[in-house]
Amino acid sequence: MFFKKRSEVREKTTVDTDTLNVLLSEAYGGNVSWSGVGALRNSDIYTAVKTISSDVASSPFEIVVNGIKEKDSNLNYLLNKRPNQQMNPWHFKFVITANMLLNGKSFVEIKRAKHGVPAELLFHRNSTVTFTQKKDAIVYTIVQSDGKTKTIPAKNMLHFRTFTLDGFNAYSPLHTLAKEISIQEGSKSALDAFFKRGAMVGGIVKLDKALKSTEELTDKRKEFSEAYGGAMKAGGVLALDSTMDFKQLEIPTEILKFLNGYTFSTAQVAKSFGLPLEKLGIETTNTSQSQANADYLKSTLYPIFSCFSTEIEFKMVDYPFNQFTEVNFNVDRLLEMDPETKAKVVKELVQGTLLTPNEGRARFGAPPIEGGNELLASLNYTELSGLKEYQKNRSERGYKTRSAGEGGEDE
Repeated sequence: MFFKKRSEVREKTTVDTDTLNVLLSEAYGGNVSWSGVGALRNSDIYTAVKTISSDVASSPFEIVVNGIKEKDSNLNYLLNKRPNQQMNPWHFKFVITANMLLNGKSFVEIKRAKHGVPAELLFHRNSTVTFTQKKDAIVYTIVQSDGKTKTIPAKNMLHFRTFTLDGFNAYSPLHTLAKEISIQEGSKSALDAFFKRGAMVGGIVKLDKALKSTEELTDKRKEFSEAYGGAMKAGGVLALDSTMDFKQLEIPTEILKFLNGYTFSTAQVAKSFGLPLEKLGIETTNTSQSQANADYLKSTLYPIFSCFSTEIEFKMVDYPFNQFTEVNFNVDRLLEMDPETKAKVVKELVQGTLLTPNEGRARFGAPPIEGGNELLASLNYTELSGLKEYQKNRSERGYKTRSAGEGGEDE
């Protein structure tokens, strides 16, 4: 656990970079670039991080007070309009999400004005932030640009992390992908090396005359490579004398097909990040676009949204306001549909008294109309409690009408 017992003594062990690389190499082979920003050199990881970070950044925050969306609050302005003086809200959310996916965590300092009101949110790179336990409290230390350190209490540091085993130390999805990425990078390197040689591989040269020493054999091989190396490339012509016999080595086509069509690691990347396979270019069957988007929201984005929301509510909304204030994300853009379907859905919402006509018009960017702020109601619907009385009145009205006339239909 992160919090140690009072009687527990722990020793700090510092591992230098070279030793760390050796340990990683022993565990994961020669490919140790899977961690941190270096992992972006892999196209699948780059696509996964870019897709998720862009969708989070494109989803605005919603401040809900007592069940009603609040658009004029200071918190809404800070999160959706101007988090700080240097960064717009889109890039602010993008860098937080991307760092959390690549490194497992992200740090944002809360700068407060008078009376503790949040006034600015400053993003800090992971390499500049450390946190420790002091007297049963978590304290964050930041290394500033001038080399000096600054201590920040936990209440003034937003610490975003998704996968953690103790509540503080976090792990990136990349920790599950070391072997897969190593295989994928190896297959790409093999294909790259193959085609760089002009789709040609090496060969065997037989000489009629016996060679007397290893040095003479080395000289002959070097001499052959210098004389005929250019002709061995694709499209070249190889001319040999009668003392030489050249046989080209062939690479099994099955291996080339496997390397070129290798998609297992791509599927593993999608699984680790919770992405639908379509997001990484793998076609699937028996899955509709709407179902894929719903699964994407449920398995990938909602955990990140919840991570953001709970941390912000915990440290930026003070008592007693935190009892009836919620910080959510608006996902309307992610559920956007074609205009015809959207019009049908909005119409049903207006007719079902969930939206006013002006709220429905706002979904299409149309201006409000006079009287459009009232909910519409249908005369075909009534409350269950009033249905018995309605039937009784209707029955009495029908009986009296038939009695006054000479029979036939009601007048």
